[in-house]
Amino acid sequence: MMSAFLFFLKAVLKVNVDFITMLIFAEGARLLQEDGAGGDPAGASAPRRLPGPPAESVAHGAQINNQVYYR
Repeated sequence: MMSAFLFFLKAVLKVNVDFITMLIFAEGARLLQEDGAGGDPAGASAPRRLPGPPAESVAHGAQINNQVYYR
């Protein structure tokens, strides 16, 4: 008889704790929404800019992987 009562008491306490936790999180979300802290991060709404065409190489005919001989 006593174990059934303890089981019931434990279940009721768990429901109460879960409900209070839900209320705390809801209030926190509401406060963040009012302050504007939950919006887009900086620059997220900025238009995307594509880079221009690649720059011309200074030495058009230069080969990159030539061997260099030192004297």
